[in-house]
Amino acid sequence: MSPEPTAEPTPGKKNLTEFKADIYAGIPQVELVVFAVQILRNDEIPATVEEIVSFCFRLFPQSFSLKNYFYWPDSALVSRRLQDAREKGYLKGMAAEGFELKGKGKPVARRVAKSLGVELPKPKKVEPLPPVTIAADPVKVETPPLKVEPAEITPPSLEAKKPVAPKKKAIRKKPAKQTVAPVKKTVPKAKPSPVRQKAAPVTKKQVKPVTKPEPKAKPDVKVAAPVKQKAAPVTKKQVKPVAKPKPKTKQGVKIVAPVKKVAAPPKKDSIGKKRPGSGKKVAKTPSETPQAKPAQLTLGFAAPPSAKKKPEAPAGKPKVKKEEPVKVQAAPPAVHVSKEEKDKAGKIVKLMERSDAYQQYKKNGGKARISEFDFRNMLYATMESSAETLKRNVDLFKRYAGIHNRTDLITFLSFCEESFAALLNAKQPARRLKI
Repeated sequence: MSPEPTAEPTPGKKNLTEFKADIYAGIPQVELVVFAVQILRNDEIPATVEEIVSFCFRLFPQSFSLKNYFYWPDSALVSRRLQDAREKGYLKGMAAEGFELKGKGKPVARRVAKSLGVELPKPKKVEPLPPVTIAADPVKVETPPLKVEPAEITPPSLEAKKPVAPKKKAIRKKPAKQTVAPVKKTVPKAKPSPVRQKAAPVTKKQVKPVTKPEPKAKPDVKVAAPVKQKAAPVTKKQVKPVAKPKPKTKQGVKIVAPVKKVAAPPKKDSIGKKRPGSGKKVAKTPSETPQAKPAQLTLGFAAPPSAKKKPEAPAGKPKVKKEEPVKVQAAPPAVHVSKEEKDKAGKIVKLMERSDAYQQYKKNGGKARISEFDFRNMLYATMESSAETLKRNVDLFKRYAGIHNRTDLITFLSFCEESFAALLNAKQPARRLKI
């Protein structure tokens, strides 16, 4: 008889050897690491990083060896693949404690084992434990004791017995009680209690009520109404005119007194009516010319002729210079205009109102001093624009102002024409910037 075939040992760390490179070349490194962890857990070996590195290098040397150093394992590569397996949910645990397969990693390990031709032991089926039956203690039933009622004993009938007469009791005489003489009780004499003397009643001093002196009624005094005193008239002090000192004149110089112009009296007609005098004024000549006496004998120098002072006009209201009225030009008659041109005219009118030149004119009126730059800027012209361009723009702006019946802007433009007449009528060629 042939011997019975021995059962194949379960794959483990001691049984498995190096696989051929063609078999595991197409399997990802992550799955190979998961397979190695499964084999280590079957052998009940803690799957630490060192164990996994050595086991992977022994089974799959070409996948887990260093480049150019084929005889040494690449531990960094293995630790990276362990981290990838943890992220994918195949493994759990830490490097120091060891790794274990999760439910998601177990089918991966079986698939790798099948491709490598290794049969993993099937997980043992956990048989359900039989239900534990606990033997119940026998229940003691306590039966209460039965009470036995005593049997009733019927006495023999009374009729059979003869009635017995009751015996008479002997009456004994009670001995006579001896009377005892009553004992007199001696009551101790009570000590005489000391008599308390009643305190003499305290006589309260009668307090006399204080009588407040009645206020003496003052006689009714009639209050006299205040008499308004008349303010004393303020006496204005008469200011004496200060006599101006006469200028000292040198010897030989005559002072000519100013000639006062006196209007001629009106002539009377034969009827008695006064005729208005002519506008001519007659000058009075002084009869005598006062001469100043010389204080000292000095050489006679001719004094410079003093400038004749004009008689000062009496102080009155300050003269106000009348401004020349600005001529307001009437707006030209309304012309039929298209809507587009009317909108364009409205924009130009708004820009004219915002310009610096119009703001100065609005503030100062006819006294406004508008600069050439502001004038040209308002007309959308540069400092090199010709006089013809400026004139054409002024006329165009007047037309736009007339479309919207803005007489104030037309007046402003006419003022600008008068102010810059020399600029608008110049026949010089346009300026050019020097480069």
